[in-house]
Amino acid sequence: MTNLSLFVVLSDTKLFQFVLAMHKDEGIILLNKKQFKTRTKLVIEYGNLEENEILRYIQTLLMGHMHGDIALMFSTHEAKVIARYAKGNFRTIKKFLYTLMKLLDYAQQKNLSKYRKLGSCLLTMAALDIGLIDDK
Repeated sequence: MTNLSLFVVLSDTKLFQFVLAMHKDEGIILLNKKQFKTRTKLVIEYGNLEENEILRYIQTLLMGHMHGDIALMFSTHEAKVIARYAKGNFRTIKKFLYTLMKLLDYAQQKNLSKYRKLGSCLLTMAALDIGLIDDK
């Protein structure tokens, strides 16, 4: 599968629409099925996220969940590091963030002050944990 993804908007009557997000290959297979051939559709293709989009996504996500203090920990530097490790892939970025939040939570619970702030060590640990860096 490619990193390119699709947003597909399907509609019968243009009054009610379905929005689907999927990998490009999955979208092509779905749209080629006979039940979707006659439906009105709009396909939007997008590629990998840029560093500024990653930073905006992270901050918007965290602010939306009332974690403004954590959102402010992220800067352009952290977004660059995440973009480099995840190669801009949205799913990988989400895995990376999930692991990073687990590490921050662990540091908070165990009172590990060195790891309560984002730094290259914490970002590297997250990348190692999800297999973006080969540790062998």
